[in-house]
Amino acid sequence: MIDAVDVIRFVGPQTFGRARDIVRRGLVDDATWHDDGTITGVVAGSADEPYEVHVDTTAARGEFVRPVRSRCTCPIGGECKHVAAALLTINARAVAAHAGPRAEEPAPPAPDWRHEVARLAGDAPPPVTSTTSTPLGLQFELRDAVPARMAARARSAGRALPTASRSVRLGVRPVTRSDAGNWVRGQLTWGTLPYSMNRLGLGAEQHAWFLQFAALHRAGALAGLPGESDWIHLDDFQSPLLWPLLRQAPSLGVAFVTGKREGGATLGTDARVLLDVARSDSGLVIGTSAVLDGRPVVDGAARLIGDHGLYVFRESPEFRVELAPTPEPVPADQRRMLVEGTRIQVPAAEVSEFLADWSPRLRGALGLVSSDGSIELPERTPPELVLTVTFEPARAPRTDDVAHLQWRWHVDGRKDPVSMHGPLPDLTGVRAADDVAESLAWFVDGTVEGADVAVLANELLPALPDHGVRVVVQGERLDYERLTGKPNIRVTTMPSDKHDWFDLGIIVSVKGKEIPFTPLLTALASRQRRLKLVDNSYLSLADPAFDRLKELIDEARDQNEWEPSQPMTVTPLQAGLWSEFDQLADETDHDERWTAMASRLLDAAPPGDVAVPETVRADLRPYQLSGYAWLSFLVSNGIGGVLADDMGLGKTLQALAMIAARRSTAPDDPPFLVVAPTSVVGNWAAEAARFVPSLQVATIETTSLKDPALVARTAAASDVVVTSYALLRLDARAYTDLPWSALLLDEAQFVKNPQSQTHRAAAELQAPVKIAITGTPLENGLTDLWALFSIVAPGLLSSWTRFGDDYVKPLASPDLRGSARQELTARLRRRIRPLMLRRTKESVAADLPPKQEQVVRVTLDPAHRDVYERTLNRERLKVLDLIDDLDRNRMIVFRSLTLLRMLALSPALVSGESEDIPSAKLELLLDELEQLAAEGRRALVFSQFTSFLRMVATALDDRGIGYEYLDGSTRARTKVIDRFRNGTAPAFLISLKAGGFGLTLTEADTVFVLDPWWNPAAESQAVDRTHRIGQTRSVNVNRLIAEDTIEEKVLALAARKAQLFATMIDDDALFADDLTAEDIRSLLA
Repeated sequence: MIDAVDVIRFVGPQTFGRARDIVRRGLVDDATWHDDGTITGVVAGSADEPYEVHVDTTAARGEFVRPVRSRCTCPIGGECKHVAAALLTINARAVAAHAGPRAEEPAPPAPDWRHEVARLAGDAPPPVTSTTSTPLGLQFELRDAVPARMAARARSAGRALPTASRSVRLGVRPVTRSDAGNWVRGQLTWGTLPYSMNRLGLGAEQHAWFLQFAALHRAGALAGLPGESDWIHLDDFQSPLLWPLLRQAPSLGVAFVTGKREGGATLGTDARVLLDVARSDSGLVIGTSAVLDGRPVVDGAARLIGDHGLYVFRESPEFRVELAPTPEPVPADQRRMLVEGTRIQVPAAEVSEFLADWSPRLRGALGLVSSDGSIELPERTPPELVLTVTFEPARAPRTDDVAHLQWRWHVDGRKDPVSMHGPLPDLTGVRAADDVAESLAWFVDGTVEGADVAVLANELLPALPDHGVRVVVQGERLDYERLTGKPNIRVTTMPSDKHDWFDLGIIVSVKGKEIPFTPLLTALASRQRRLKLVDNSYLSLADPAFDRLKELIDEARDQNEWEPSQPMTVTPLQAGLWSEFDQLADETDHDERWTAMASRLLDAAPPGDVAVPETVRADLRPYQLSGYAWLSFLVSNGIGGVLADDMGLGKTLQALAMIAARRSTAPDDPPFLVVAPTSVVGNWAAEAARFVPSLQVATIETTSLKDPALVARTAAASDVVVTSYALLRLDARAYTDLPWSALLLDEAQFVKNPQSQTHRAAAELQAPVKIAITGTPLENGLTDLWALFSIVAPGLLSSWTRFGDDYVKPLASPDLRGSARQELTARLRRRIRPLMLRRTKESVAADLPPKQEQVVRVTLDPAHRDVYERTLNRERLKVLDLIDDLDRNRMIVFRSLTLLRMLALSPALVSGESEDIPSAKLELLLDELEQLAAEGRRALVFSQFTSFLRMVATALDDRGIGYEYLDGSTRARTKVIDRFRNGTAPAFLISLKAGGFGLTLTEADTVFVLDPWWNPAAESQAVDRTHRIGQTRSVNVNRLIAEDTIEEKVLALAARKAQLFATMIDDDALFADDLTAEDIRSLLA
């Protein structure tokens, strides 16, 4: 397609007009579009032979092309009317093809005389605009009357500029709404509007409205003056027909727009320019004031539209404009006084003459007021402020009472707007009993609805006569009663018809009168301040108890998708939520079974007399007995939970004891399914064989691709099936098709991504109880919590979106401080506490030797420092350019961060040309390991980079120091671990991902962490491979940090991340969040 605007630019407007006549007369014999972008045509002209046309085009935006060169056999030779005619023909064919075949129109309905009469009476519905056309809007903008460049030139030449009040004009222009919902200008102007209907897909009625708007403006413009193609200024819009045209706009769907948003421009009904007289030191001053719809206008904020209207603007905090016509043309002198701010001075000696002879004439002809009340204008009766209230009690289908308010000054039989006289009485002290601020917007006409009508009738109107306001009541005024006193809230729980569910009842009463729950909930949900009952009594909802009740009900509704017409139900999973209802209530009445279950969950204190099966060959410590009993309680009641004991406290043993107990009482039930990291699957089988040999434990370590019945056959012959997260993901269907007694997710942080296939498979497994086992339920952010509980207790933390809005976003904001932050944190902890059991080593394993942690800072070799600084400067510039769009550039950004982290270890990891540059960190590690070997001690060495671990291994070989090596590629993992446990190698080199969990290596008493990570939970997991039950020596943890490198920034970031875990699980502190753009900036600072 070819834009008509581009054709006009190519041949000129006059030639374009003649080309349209050629097309209408059918003189274009042929016009052809060629694949190479050229256009040829044959156009009849004044000569005997038709003219041949050739046009070259270039690509423009979208489907459009733009003409760039042309040839024609006519005398002009090109860029002529024949060329333009051919282009218009091509464009018309493209538009027709784009529109497609015209659908057959249905037969018109039979005429109905009622519709015809309704149309005559003005009751016909407004025309409906097409939903497929591009919406048009009228954009309003306050524009400088004198452009800044011209103003500067005028000042430099010494010419006078208009006064400040004349420095702006109100411009309007057509805009369209983009696909994103914003109002944009594009290339649409008043000049291009006539040719843009097909190009932009505009609706015919809206297009015609804008053409009429422009024509009206042109009709009143001064002849010979050039107009602006972009803007029409309403200040010089001379035709009063503007107002019916503006009133027609909403019915056609034409939006009034300010900036890029709809709204901000409103159309009023009545505007006036009045003479305003005030007393001064030298006599009287006569000026002007503006009134729009009865409201006074701030001085300097009003401008005139021709002589027939007024607009009022406000520039901050956002631009708004109101327009309204005047009932009569504004005289030129009054217009000048308003716009230029001129005043008329009346000397003090002649004031009496003005008041006696001139004020009556001015009041009648032009409207004379004294808005500040400094002058008492002669009048027969003093003005009386009257409030007329028209009551309309509720009548079907309307369910609320309504009262209409009208404020007027009654003067000499007239009813003048409030702004025309003064002073107004001070009504700030007239308030409702439950309001701390003014109850109404005084002196403004409006409508009051619902319970506010009762407050108006009972509490506000009786007080107005004492403040000089006469009240006129019209309609039926009802007798209302205000209920006072503190609300009494009663909460009950009764067994539901669903297993392990209970109906939750909430009964509210005030002064012994029970409040219907559904209307109360509706009022609370819509943030109403008061509630009116059917007997015309009403009560205030300002009591804090109602605010908290609404929050709790909202959460309960969100969890259960509850509707007000249905009974509210709760499950034991929601014990934390129920406890908050219980704390809020004045009275409670609970089912005994519910009370027993909820209290055990809330106190984390299940029955203490749960015997350990004789098949368990281990002496459980007291805290392990408690954990075993807690797990047994959850499983027996069909409740999921999270066992979050510190690393090294024997979570696996507690789970095995629970499984043994359940299998002894229900041996025919389906087996238990344990899902663990690949490296830990064998450990589960070994632990079971050691502590509960009576259990039939089977491990699945291959996919079922070649043996589809593998999972089902293994489950049928086992008490416990242990598989890996990778196999659960690959063979999800094989596992989800089978029933299981319970699902145990070991190292459950592996399912912290709710979008992953592994998480979905775990959520879909057929198990009445799902238990997450992890020492690090939080690693990066609160979303980790939601991911875990969405599996083990679906609905406990509501939806992903609601959880983000209620907790993640507020706690990530620095604006939430003090008690508000503490309360929100405490609320979330109360939610998860009943279903999470966590004990730390410090609290339950006092006999465990101490753990000493220290940061060892290493100074880089000068050559190493030089390489690092050069790389840092290069990567910093690159990353800071990409960081604002972190989601799109995340892989590039993290590649740069990883490069800097590797370079902080050794230049040889990054470039083979730097092999001769020594690594100070490697040299320090080798010296330390030599010393430990000499003392007969052993160490674990962790790094995230296997390339650096291999470099360490090569250096140990060179020095003759023995070691074992374990990373993700190690095949005989169990043999390597046993070799270290039973051997004498001084060092065990382990990659953080491969050996950070599922290992017990108490043979070592020293840990080296070679490179820090901003996930402190991962490091803690690794360190606790040796600091766990069975360790008899104190453990020394050494974190090697390269000074003045990214490693120091990573260490600081990890410290902030660690606060998240402490906040939710162990203590009150500030929340952290996932790794953000600001975090990355701090790493590169």
